[in-house]
Amino acid sequence: MTSTIGRTLHGATKDELAAVEGIGALETLCKVIGSADHVANTLIEWSDEEFFAQLWQELQARNAQGTSQDGSTGILHQEGIQGRVPNGAGRDSKDSGIFDETAAAYIGRRKAAEKLLVGALADSHTKAFRAYMAHVQWTTIGDAAIMDDASQMSITPELDEPLRTLKSNFEFLSKALSAASLRRVWREALDKLQDILWNGVLLRQTFTTLGAAQFAHDGAAIFSLIEHYIPGASAALNALRQGLQLVSLPAEPTNGISLKEASDRAFASNQEARGMLQDLGLGALTPMNARHILERRIENSENVGW
Repeated sequence: MTSTIGRTLHGATKDELAAVEGIGALETLCKVIGSADHVANTLIEWSDEEFFAQLWQELQARNAQGTSQDGSTGILHQEGIQGRVPNGAGRDSKDSGIFDETAAAYIGRRKAAEKLLVGALADSHTKAFRAYMAHVQWTTIGDAAIMDDASQMSITPELDEPLRTLKSNFEFLSKALSAASLRRVWREALDKLQDILWNGVLLRQTFTTLGAAQFAHDGAAIFSLIEHYIPGASAALNALRQGLQLVSLPAEPTNGISLKEASDRAFASNQEARGMLQDLGLGALTPMNARHILERRIENSENVGW
C-alpha cells in the first residue's frame, strides 16, 4: 500500500486525488477493494476454524490467569469453543476471534477504497452531465402528438455522453468488483447522481409540457441503463423518477390528475398536497418537494395556461 491509492486511504492531497482519475484509477481501487475484502473474509473464516478458535481460547486463558502454559494443562477442551467465536470483527471480549483486529483493519481499508471509488464515479458523472445540465433548453414548444407517444421521442443529444460514461463505468465495475461491493458502491454513486439531476436540472430549469416530457424520456433511458447492469438498482433514483412523473403531468385535464389540479392541491395545504401525492402514488416526495417541482412548470412560473 505504498502507492498513491494506498496513501489516499489515509488522507489524500489534491495532487493524489488528481491521480485517481480514469479507468486506470478505478482498476487500482478495485484491486484494493478486492484484496482487502478477500483477506478480511479469509481471516474471519479462520477465526471459526477449530485450531485457531482453540488457540485463541488458550491465549485468553493465559492472559486471564497471568501464568504461562505448561505441557500438562495447556490444552483446553474443544467443547463450547466451536460456534462461539463470532463472525463480527473488532470486538474485545472473551467471545471474540483471534483475527478480529486484523480483519477489522482490512474491512476499514476496503470501506475507505469504496468511498474513494464512489467519489471517483461521482466526479466522472458530474463532468459527463455538465453539458446536459448547462445547454439543454427545456422551454421548447412542440407537437402534442409527440408528447402522447413516447416512441416518437429520442433522447436529448447532450445525454449521449453521460450514457456512454455510465455504460463504461458499469461494464468495468461489473467485471472488477464482487456482487456485494458492486451494489454498495453503486448505491452511493447513484444517490449522488440523483442529487446532480435533482438539483442541476429538475429544480433549476423551467419546463414546458414538451420539455418536461423530454426530461422524463431522458430519465427513462438512464433508469433502463441502470437496470440492465444491476436489476433493481434504479430504486436509488426513486425520488427523481417520481419528480419526473410530477413535473410532466399534462396541462390539460385527462382521465387522471392534471397539472392544474395537482398545483391547486399542492399549494392549498400540506394535507391536500399529501393527498395529491398519494393519489399519484408518489410516496417518495414530500409536500415541499411537490411545490418546488410544480413551480418549475412554465404554466405555474408565469401563471399562464389556466
